[in-house]
Amino acid sequence: MGFFQRFYYGKAGQADFNPEDLPKNRRELFLSMFKIRFSGLITQNLIYLVFCIPAIAVCWITFLVLMSLASEAMNDATLNATLAQQIFSYLNVGMLALVPCLGIAGIGATGTMYILRNWARDQHAFGLSDIKDSIKANWKQGLVFGLLNGLVTLVCYVGWYFYRQQSAATSGFGGIMFTVLQGLMLVVLCVWWMMNMIAYPMMITYDLKLRTILRNSLILIVGRLPQSVGIWLLSLAPTIICFGVYILTGISWAILAWIVIYALIGFSFSGFLYASYANALFDKYMNPRIEGAPVNMGLRSSEYDEDEADDDDTPVNAQPGYRPTPGPGGVGEAWPPRRPDDSSSWLDAQAERNIDPKPADDKPNETSDGGDNK
Repeated sequence: MGFFQRFYYGKAGQADFNPEDLPKNRRELFLSMFKIRFSGLITQNLIYLVFCIPAIAVCWITFLVLMSLASEAMNDATLNATLAQQIFSYLNVGMLALVPCLGIAGIGATGTMYILRNWARDQHAFGLSDIKDSIKANWKQGLVFGLLNGLVTLVCYVGWYFYRQQSAATSGFGGIMFTVLQGLMLVVLCVWWMMNMIAYPMMITYDLKLRTILRNSLILIVGRLPQSVGIWLLSLAPTIICFGVYILTGISWAILAWIVIYALIGFSFSGFLYASYANALFDKYMNPRIEGAPVNMGLRSSEYDEDEADDDDTPVNAQPGYRPTPGPGGVGEAWPPRRPDDSSSWLDAQAERNIDPKPADDKPNETSDGGDNK
């Protein structure tokens, strides 16, 4: 039992962070938290996979059907002529069956995203109990957004295939327009899936209606489009690398490596990256407008940096030739103080200047004529 507790919560008895040890920027915070929570990310990935089992099953069955169809088409010329239409039909059925499965995955995302959001800003989370509470509070929005993921993917694919057929059958300006519309379907699909990076963290952080979550997610993604595209591509790095290696070299081990990565940490890595990016956008554009909302959690305070920059160990009245040698006052106090022109100590001169003034006599001063000084 103790092994699993350490695996999930981390190693106990670690010293607290000093202010100077806190991350100074988002990149340092992400790397430090990823290192500290690595074993916890594996656990969260396994928990999320439970909600993805229906979607994985549908994808696997669709893949086997398409592979069987392609194998039959290679041996039968008549089937080869209609292969594209058959693939389109089977993909439509598979994507339609995937819609409710993505709804279930969306419910699971509301639970694991709460844990990842807390870890991304160096906050503690209570594991399964927090996942259960977050799902209980946000399962309706997570379900609807997951269903929308499946529907938008299906509609964009059907639109892309339709415009592709029209582009091939139409020449001139009409063909160009259909090609543009075909590309537009891909752009819409990519923007929608990038909205997932913001929608789920916003869903479990703020009490907003789903319509408002969609609008704010779209505004943040489009407003920070270059950064959003970069984060999204980084989250897809395992897929891009593994399939790139497979296409270029034909090594089947690349596909096996991809499966192992996403079975262990791929989904939680993407979610952790999304949570870190969403926290940065919330702290910049949303939290400052909300009274009492915490900002820059897990980062070193800017006030500490300013105080550190203003801190100067050099005495105000430092003598020429001052060197911060160790002394009774600590490093930064020259001891004994020496003149810059020779090596003789000038402590006596300093002592003379620091002698207290002689106290006045108790007797009143007498004037020259012997009268009292009034």
